[in-house]
Amino acid sequence: MNVNSVVNHCLSLSFFELQHFAGKNFNVVYDYIKANHKNTNPNSLLVGTIFTCIATNGSLSQKEWEFIMQFIGGYSYNEALETAGSFLNEEARNIVRSLVATFPGNVSEAYLSMCIAILAVDGRVDGEEIEFLKSLY
Repeated sequence: MNVNSVVNHCLSLSFFELQHFAGKNFNVVYDYIKANHKNTNPNSLLVGTIFTCIATNGSLSQKEWEFIMQFIGGYSYNEALETAGSFLNEEARNIVRSLVATFPGNVSEAYLSMCIAILAVDGRVDGEEIEFLKSLY
């Protein structure tokens, strides 16, 4: 997987297309977790991943909040900000890193692609987000 190509691809997508791209990859990972990890709630794990990615640069943009609202729903801006803040730590990042490493190839690529889409939702992938991505592969 060429991560830079996926980043550039995601940055070229419209908001709607980016949601579709993230959703398609989310479903690949969700289905794998559901089929292979019976004691794990895929939604909890993936929502945690979404908030870990959103929290990477320490802020919550309007576009990121809109993505959360349309992708997983149920969060006011302040609730999303508070939840993202609870995932702004090395422990949450390490969980994302370990998942990328433990999933089989195609699932790992889908998971990483979902993360990239989330990081690109505000139209940019900044330095902290690039460093986080580098730590995933």
